[in-house]
Amino acid sequence: MKAKQVNIWYDPEADFLEVIWEDRSGDFVETKDGQAHVKVDNDGNVLGFQILALSKLDAPLDVDFECAIQEEPAG
Repeated sequence: MKAKQVNIWYDPEADFLEVIWEDRSGDFVETKDGQAHVKVDNDGNVLGFQILALSKLDAPLDVDFECAIQEEPAG
């Protein structure tokens, strides 16, 4: 099995944690809870995530990787 690298970054000044497991182009989109954002590519594949205001968490954060991506209406 090929080893996979995961990049983890915590910025104490901005108070956010970022975890990326696919180093590809993508955009961060908001999840339903608003505190977590998921990085997705153009095909909707999840590449990583970030959590805002990490130090303010007082309980585990359950993140559903369903993004708030809206498809453009046809026409």
